[in-house]
Amino acid sequence: MLNMEDKKFEFLDEHFFYEVQQLLVGVYVIRHPFPFWVNIKLEIFLLHARGLYEFFYNDPKKYEDDACAYEFVSDPEKWEKERPVKAEYITNALEQINKELAHLTYKRHAGPAVEKLNTNDIGPIKDHLFRVIKVFLDNVPQGAKIMDKINKLETILVSNKSERLTNV
Repeated sequence: MLNMEDKKFEFLDEHFFYEVQQLLVGVYVIRHPFPFWVNIKLEIFLLHARGLYEFFYNDPKKYEDDACAYEFVSDPEKWEKERPVKAEYITNALEQINKELAHLTYKRHAGPAVEKLNTNDIGPIKDHLFRVIKVFLDNVPQGAKIMDKINKLETILVSNKSERLTNV
């Protein structure tokens, strides 16, 4: 029977890693000029960026069964001190994501996704989240193993190797 630390690691190794994997896929994999593919890339990226941002910064939890970063770190107070401060541009982007992606609302913008959120905004969002991911995994027992998987995945995506993503 697994102890609590092993269960937490399994959760991070599967579900947390999946969120990071999809975030990276949104950045690197889909490189197509048609607006349809740009929309898919942005939606993949934004959906998973939103999930990770909420995982790192929602305190208290919105719902009882939500997983939050502070539940996985060895010292929650240390994590809060070391965790990068919420970035205002990400908070603003998340507001827009909620309107454009997560809800049908009259406040949605018309037109292709590239006009709704500048694709240049993806880099700073990814960079901020990766700073948070690094600090988080530095504070998690066995977190270095997951960071190694993330680094391997990003190397594969950046180099566009034909390795299967399931091998990560």
